[in-house]
Amino acid sequence: MFEPWHFCAHLGEQAARYGRVDLVPTLLRWTVPPGAPSHLAVSVDALVSASRNQTVLVINPCGEAPELLQRVADAKHRGARIMTLHRGHPDLIDLSHETLLVDPSRPDRDFDMTQHLVTDLTPIPLSGSW
Repeated sequence: MFEPWHFCAHLGEQAARYGRVDLVPTLLRWTVPPGAPSHLAVSVDALVSASRNQTVLVINPCGEAPELLQRVADAKHRGARIMTLHRGHPDLIDLSHETLLVDPSRPDRDFDMTQHLVTDLTPIPLSGSW
């Protein structure tokens, strides 16, 4: 089962391990439940302010999401760096500066395992941004 907060939590742990709390990711959600903790209460509307010197990481284990694609395209147009982890979505490939593709014919657990490998192997830079 895909749980994007899990991926963000692992990246946050890596950033904290290297003393780079400025690199802890923010999870954006379509629907923020009432009473959600602050780190889980940021709407996808925050993409409107993504600009240069920011990185947008899109994790999409599913198919079409036209509204998301438009928001990511707008963020790219404003200069944000776009990185994606997905199952071969052609529009995401076109939007991405960097992409990691998990073969759509592979089972869901492979997508989950790929997330863990990415977070375990992600080197946290000592300075600058991702």
